[in-house]
Formats: sequence, C-alpha cells, structure tokens
Amino acid sequence: MPQQQNDKDIDEATVHQQEIEDDVIVDVIREQAETTNDSSSVTTTCHRDENTFKRDKKRWGSTQWRNLRSGVARDETVDPRNFPAYKKRLIMIQMMFAAMITPLSTTISLPALPTMQQDLQTSETAINAATTSIFVFFNASVPIIWASYSDVYGRRRIYLISIAIAIIGNACCAVSINIAMLIVFRIMSAVGSCSILTVGTGILSDIYGPGERGKAYSWFVSAPLVVPAVAPVIGGYLTEGLGWRSTFACIAIYAFCTWVVMVFALPESLRRSEIFDLPTRVNEKNETVKDQKVIAKRRFVNPVSALRLVRHLNVILPAFFSGILYFTFFAINTTLTWIYSNQYGFSPGIVGVCYIAGALGGIVGSTIAGLISDRLYAADVAKGLKAYPERRLHYPLFGASIAILVLSTVAYGWCTGMNLHFVIGLIALFFAFASLIVPSIVLTVYLVECYPKHSASAAACNNLIRFCMGGVGALVASDCQQAIGNGPFFSACAGAIFLGSGLIIWTKQGRARWASTRELNNH
Repeated sequence: MPQQQNDKDIDEATVHQQEIEDDVIVDVIREQAETTNDSSSVTTTCHRDENTFKRDKKRWGSTQWRNLRSGVARDETVDPRNFPAYKKRLIMIQMMFAAMITPLSTTISLPALPTMQQDLQTSETAINAATTSIFVFFNASVPIIWASYSDVYGRRRIYLISIAIAIIGNACCAVSINIAMLIVFRIMSAVGSCSILTVGTGILSDIYGPGERGKAYSWFVSAPLVVPAVAPVIGGYLTEGLGWRSTFACIAIYAFCTWVVMVFALPESLRRSEIFDLPTRVNEKNETVKDQKVIAKRRFVNPVSALRLVRHLNVILPAFFSGILYFTFFAINTTLTWIYSNQYGFSPGIVGVCYIAGALGGIVGSTIAGLISDRLYAADVAKGLKAYPERRLHYPLFGASIAILVLSTVAYGWCTGMNLHFVIGLIALFFAFASLIVPSIVLTVYLVECYPKHSASAAACNNLIRFCMGGVGALVASDCQQAIGNGPFFSACAGAIFLGSGLIIWTKQGRARWASTRELNNH
C-alpha cells in the first residue's frame, strides 16, 4: 500500500509539473502573439506616418512651386509701373548683374591678348578682331532680332534664352584650339549676351515713368561700368596663373549663376500699351472710363521690325553721334593693352590695373548724367513747360561734357605718344571716360522716350549704329596707331567728336518735325 501511495504521489507530481510546463508554453505563445501584433501595429503605424510625411512634403513642394510661379508669371492686369518699390528694386538688381556679362566678355580678356596671340599663332589684328571687333559687331546687329521678339513675347523669356546661349558660347571659347574656333564661339557668345542691354532698356521703360528713367538708366549702366575696373585686373592675374582660357571660363560661370537667379526671381514686366494707355472718355453716367480695345494675338513677328525706326532722322542723328563716342571708346580700350604692355613693359596683371582709371571715370560720369538730366527735366516741367523728349538735350550739359571729352582725349593721345609718365595718361583717361558716358546715357534715354511703346526696338537701333562704329574702332585702332602714332590718331577722334556734336543741335532744333513721326510710330 505504501508503494501504491508513492506511485500515486509521483503521478500527481508529474501531472502537476506537466500542467505547469503547459501553462508556461501557453504564456510564451501568448507573449509571442502579442509581440507580433504590436510589431505589426508599429510597422503599420510607421508606414502610415511615412506616407503622410511624403504626401505633406509633396504638397509643400507644390505650394512652393506655385508661389514661385506666381512671383515670376505675367499678370497683364497689373501695370508694371505700379509694381511695388521692392519689386522694382529686385528687377533692377538682377538687371545690373546681368548687364555685367557683356562688358565682362569684352574686357576680361584684354590683358591676355599678347598671350592669346602667341598661343594661337596669329596676328595682332586677327586677335583684336576675334576678341573685340567681331563680338562688338554682333552686339550691334543681333539685338534688333531680340528686341522685336521681346516687344511681343515678353522680356523674361528672351533674357533666359539669350543668356543660356552666352553661357554655352563662352564655355566653348575656353576650349578653343585655334583662331577660327575662337571666332565661331565668340560670335555665339555675342549673340547670347547682346540682348541684355537692349531688352534691359525696354524693362526700364516698362517699370519707370519719364521722370524716373534718367536716374534708373544711370543705375543700370553703372554696373557695366564697374566691370572694366575689375575685369581686366581679374583677367590679367587669371592669365598669369591659369592661362588665357580661364578668362572665358570665368565669364561662363558668372553668366550661369546670373541665369539661375533670374530663373527663380525675374518677373515678366512687358507693359502692354494697348491695355494701359487706352484713351479715356465720359460715359452716359458722367463716369470717366477707358475705351476697350480688342487685342489680336500675333502669330508672326518680323524679326527685323525694329529697323523701321532707323528711317527717322531723330533716331539716326543721336545714334550716329553715339557711334562716334563708341568708336573712340573701343579704340582707346583696344590699344591700351598694347601701349602699356609694349611701350611701358607692364605685365598682364598690371595692365589690368590700368583699366581702373577709365572705369572709375565712367562710374562718375553715369552718376552725374542720371541725376542732372532728371533734375533739369523736372525743373522744366515744374515751370509749366511742355514735357517732350528733346528737353533731355540740354545744351549746357552736352557742351560741358563734350569740351572735357575733346581735351582729355587729345591729352591722352599725346601723353602716351610722347612716352610721358604712365600716370598722366591714366588721369586723362579718367576724364575722357567720365565725360564720354554723359551724352551716351542721355541720348539713350531720349530715344526711349521718343518711342515708349517700342522702347527695346529704339534701344536696339541705337546699339546697331553705335556698336557697329565701335567695332570699326576696335578693328582699325592698332593699325592707325602704328601708322600715324597715338597723338595724331586720338586727336582725329577728338575732332570727329567736336564736329559730331552738331548732330545734337540738329536733333534738338527739329523737335516739331520729329513729333509727327513719333505719333505715327507710337500707334
């Protein structure tokens, strides 16, 4: 019996132990199930949160893109002249930086001309033609096309397309292996960058009224005038350190950075005169309303339509005088490198520093031109005199600037020709460029005010004539300098400026005659 009782106790203990083990197994399985459910829940929650985050991020990106698009999109119901002040300043800043591309393209490589001549194994005249003359010629002719399209399709689109072309052209110039390749891609870069000044002048006419344009244009051109003070210095030391190809790479990089900013920040500013300049009348309710005009969409744009303005003497006369100024300007700039390299023995870097004198003079002159021109114009209007474009052509302002320009140009030519101290020539250069820029700015503003509805076209016609003559100056300057010397050559330039000033008198005196042609072209 005791043995049976023991066996029974053992069986009960075994069963109890088995029950305990079964309970443990059940608990473990339950915990595993709960852990699995929790993990699945966490995974589901994380997945849902991730999808929500992606959706919110996508929604935020779409909102930002819509805000960006609305900031630069065209709104034809808003008159650009009523843009807020901050928006006008934003446009002006972008235009000033963009306007630096063209002078950067023409001046940064000037100290590198002797190095380029040796590397590409060509003549002095050929390298002048490739780097300056051809570039200037295309800067004169192609803006006619850009202006015609910008007056119809808008400023922003033309700016972005043309600057992109300039970027590619300058990048290819940096890898040119012979003079022919360099010429081809210099043409391409000129075709792209030549729109900047012309279309920029149109933008100024879009966003500023007649009483503000003089100051605005002086600010606009002050930026390009800063470049000749800095670019030759940079170009000279780039040439010494990295070679002449780095100068074109520098232009491409700068133009690309400017282009990226304008993609995101430059709004459309084309001012439709057929919308904002409609005549007013009094209706039956004695209310002043504007006449409505049906605007037909133009399917075809004549790419050279801007040339129609060249038929008029009030365009040809001031543009031709500006051409004489640009002939002298490019003749001085092109020969300065050879004079201070060969005659004074300066290195490319020091030659670049010498360009600062003329650039500072240009900055001073542009500031004076804008402020004085606007003040004289406003003073005449305040006296009750009728406002018309020829009021910009003030005889005292033009007389003083032309007198200083003639004397300083003669002094520069004879000081360098007689091999006097180089500082004397640079002082004369400062006054020459300071006085040269004054009539140039005033005449550009005058032409824009003559044809406000075709402002870009008027600026393009002005650029066509003056840049063509400037290109001729860059092309023949070295040969003329070597043939007759610095003194006689620049004295001849000064004489041409003095005689050409009669064109300004002719323009001002013919106001009544020009008024009829302006009315026809502004309709």
